[in-house]
Amino acid sequence: MTVCQNDDMIVFGGFKAFAFRQVDDAIGCQWEVADGDQVEAGQVLATVRGPLASVLTAERTALNFLGHLSGIATLTRAFVDAAAPLRVWDTRKTTPGLRALEKAAEHGG
Repeated sequence: MTVCQNDDMIVFGGFKAFAFRQVDDAIGCQWEVADGDQVEAGQVLATVRGPLASVLTAERTALNFLGHLSGIATLTRAFVDAAAPLRVWDTRKTTPGLRALEKAAEHGG
């Protein structure tokens, strides 16, 4: 079970169960929230089931992705809300190798 630790964080699980599938196809991930949803501290985001060793191997990577991409989406949303009614253009530099995920997180926010 993945639980949110911060209020008003916009979840971006666009990578969904990518990290888990890389370790073991037997791991299942059921999301309780959709991309772009605002969540509250303590809210369950997802439930992960599978072989314990495989889940523990992949969990830190998956949580790092979730936190990183949700942070990008949350900050983007804050800028969009502050600039309204103006439009915000995407000119963010990205981390090498993560461009597609980070750009998707920006658009999700």
